[in-house]
Parts: sequence; structure tokens; C-alpha cells
Amino acid sequence: MTSFRITGGMIVPEIDMVASETILDLKLEIEKELNVEVERQSLWYNTRELKNHEVIQRYRFRECETLNLRVKPMEERRKVHVLVKQEGANGYVRLRETDSVAHLLKKVEKYWGIPRSLITLRRFGIQMEDHLPLIAYYITEDTEVELCVNIKPR
Repeated sequence: MTSFRITGGMIVPEIDMVASETILDLKLEIEKELNVEVERQSLWYNTRELKNHEVIQRYRFRECETLNLRVKPMEERRKVHVLVKQEGANGYVRLRETDSVAHLLKKVEKYWGIPRSLITLRRFGIQMEDHLPLIAYYITEDTEVELCVNIKPR
């Protein structure tokens, strides 16, 4: 059994795989975890790109290994639907995965009527940073983002 730490974005999942499984099997697990289609993924070990058909044991990985995930961008003009979830008020927002988190915040502020200064967005429990592109959090079609409203008691 090998435990893979998948880096490349702000979310770093750990996935356990059996040595007899293929790189494609690993990519399918990444797709389940991050909602990034296999066709858009390339996995790298140091400077070597891993091939889908190869078996994991071929690489002689250690028990715990770090791989770098690179995601092929969508067409520049294609927009995705992002589900913004807040207790009692879910809604979809359309934007490009290359747009910034700040752009998403601006839309949330406009549609929900909540001042931006009171909003925190999270993906898999990780607070999203305004200056980063959405793809840094693996935001793709039908991705869920949690909306937290920070209200201070008087």
C-alpha cells in the first residue's frame, strides 16, 4: 500500500493505493476526490510524467510519496457552475475557473446582499484566498463552495 500526497493546488488530498493498481486508477480516485476529470489531469513524480497504463509498483515508490497534479485548463471562454452553499440558502454562480476568488466573492456579495467584509469562502474546510484563481482550489463544473458569514455579536 502506498499513500500518495497530491500537491499542485491549495487542497492536498492523501490517497491510498495498492501497488498492483495503475496510474489511471489513481487518477480516477483523484477525480472522485477533487472533481477534476481524468482527461485534464497529468501526474508528475519529480520531473517525470506518470503514464496511465503503468502499474504503481513499477515506480518503486516509498510507503508515503508526494506527486504533483497539473490540471489542463478549460477553454478560455467556458464558464462553470459553482454551487455556493450556506445554511438555508444555496445558489449557483457562473464563472471561469481562471477567475479569482475575489471575483467569486464579488458575485456572492451581489446575489446574496452580504457585505464582502463579512464573507469567508471555504472549499474542503480550507479558507480561500482572494488573490488566487479558482482552479487553485480545483473549482470545476458543479463544485461546492461553503459560504460562511462572519457576524460579530454586539
